[in-house]
Amino acid sequence: MSLHSMAPALAALALTLVLATPAESQSQSVTISGSIWLAGPNGTGDPTYAGALDQPPAVTSTTISGWVVDTSAEGWSGIDDVQIWSGPMDAGGQLVAHPVIQQNRPDVAATLGNAYWAASGFSGTLNSSPWNSASSLYVYAHTPSKGWWYNQFLVFASIGAISSGPRLDIEVPTALATVHNSMAYTASGTAYDPSATSGTGVDRVSLYLNGDRKTGVYIGDATLGHFDKFSAQAGGQFTNAGWQLTFQPSSWINTQTDNTIMQLTVYAHSSVTGAESSSQTSIVVSLP
Repeated sequence: MSLHSMAPALAALALTLVLATPAESQSQSVTISGSIWLAGPNGTGDPTYAGALDQPPAVTSTTISGWVVDTSAEGWSGIDDVQIWSGPMDAGGQLVAHPVIQQNRPDVAATLGNAYWAASGFSGTLNSSPWNSASSLYVYAHTPSKGWWYNQFLVFASIGAISSGPRLDIEVPTALATVHNSMAYTASGTAYDPSATSGTGVDRVSLYLNGDRKTGVYIGDATLGHFDKFSAQAGGQFTNAGWQLTFQPSSWINTQTDNTIMQLTVYAHSSVTGAESSSQTSIVVSLP
């Protein structure tokens, strides 16, 4: 069977193993969705990879685990390193975990029918929990002959699972969207606290450019109360949980190089609990 014909089966398998981990009964409300494997730094050859993230034991957990194999490897899993990043490794992302690899995964070996792939697991500790808000995790796998390859996993938690902090999403810009240096650009998204009994439960959304609160530049608080069709699905009181902020990069950052990659960090503050959530994406700032 060719690798191309195996691709749909491997994709289905990845999803199956995500949903069938031992932690499932403890964390039914977390959904993890992967995509295709793409070449990262020094990545060459064909995308002959399969893998998945396990569901966390709890939405407050900082433990991350999963499995990955190079399906073209013979006699071993083919993977000699795994790293977890908050964004693209070569485009403004940050390393958030460096798991231990070659962990025992007999379920993977049995399902894929290859005993050598039992040593395909990885596990490690994240520097913060990504499970209680919408976020992305980039799983990078390294092979000796084909460099780094990665898969972007989207993490969603149902409203009932979120134990602390507002639910925060950045809808615009999308990852690596182009923003012109001298033109006004409107960032937008949604923010609400599921524990609120009336209103959205969020009283402030703040944005920072070229980093986070410690390293970036504060560019303002977003206007709140905008209609958002996605948050509306969470309940009538969250219909106007949308936020927006219009900014011009050149007003805050003296960019000299075309196509500069910058991080945009958003913080949402709960008026109910005082807790705060954050989310981050990377943009490409182009010169006129």
